[in-house]
Amino acid sequence: MTKAIKNTDDGKSVKNDYKNSVENIKLTKKLEKKIYEQKEKILLKNALNKKLVDCKYCIDSDLFQKINKLNIISISDKSYICYYNYKNIFLKNQLFISPIEHTISITNTDFETILDMRNHMKSLIAMLEEYNQTCIFIEFNNCFNTNIELISMRKTKHTYVNCYSIPMNLLEKAKIYFKKNLQDISSLYRENKQLIITDNKYAPYGVIPKNIPYVSVNFSLVETYIQVIENNYDYINMCRCIFTDLFKQDRLYKYFRNFQTYVDTVEEFKSLYAKYDWTNYR
Repeated sequence: MTKAIKNTDDGKSVKNDYKNSVENIKLTKKLEKKIYEQKEKILLKNALNKKLVDCKYCIDSDLFQKINKLNIISISDKSYICYYNYKNIFLKNQLFISPIEHTISITNTDFETILDMRNHMKSLIAMLEEYNQTCIFIEFNNCFNTNIELISMRKTKHTYVNCYSIPMNLLEKAKIYFKKNLQDISSLYRENKQLIITDNKYAPYGVIPKNIPYVSVNFSLVETYIQVIENNYDYINMCRCIFTDLFKQDRLYKYFRNFQTYVDTVEEFKSLYAKYDWTNYR
């Protein structure tokens, strides 16, 4: 009798052990799933943080704080205008205007941001005209990956518009130089559309469809040349070559020879610009 009871207890024990084993497996799998999900979140967060460090045009990034923060000339709700950093500048009064939001191109942003950026351009033109100068605004949109998830993670290029100040009397010659170079690009790549010339004041916004790579060159907020592209041609170098030719300088030309002169020039520019800064009159 005692043996029978023992056998019954052993049977219950085996059943309980089996039940506990199944529950443990379920619990383990559930826990593993949670760990995996949290791990994915951490990996995603780390990827985002890495890009926050890497994107020098996002104002909340570490790299921006290091490279561009002290060079901001003016900032508004949607965009900012900034002096080029010492390492990359080759002309005097070489600036850029960028959306605050991480955006791959002007054509992919919203109209309010376009108006905001254009106001910075107007202020810059107004200032330069006092010194018999004007400005050429250039955007290189060679971002061929427009996946919205990658954009949200800042794994794509953050667009900006280059601002090159030139004497007023060189504007027409600059148009000739750019037209020739952009048409040469068009002839090299047959699938590209022909050079677009427009007086649309918001171009390339509203002229080129979203997610289409292009080069846009605006002359003094009057006329814009747009070339659709399908390659990673070195447009930055092309631009440098055009301006050094325009100023009759060699390709290694660099206006600032020492850092202190550069710093003094940036501070002087900030003081002069304040009078024309549209954000001071809102």
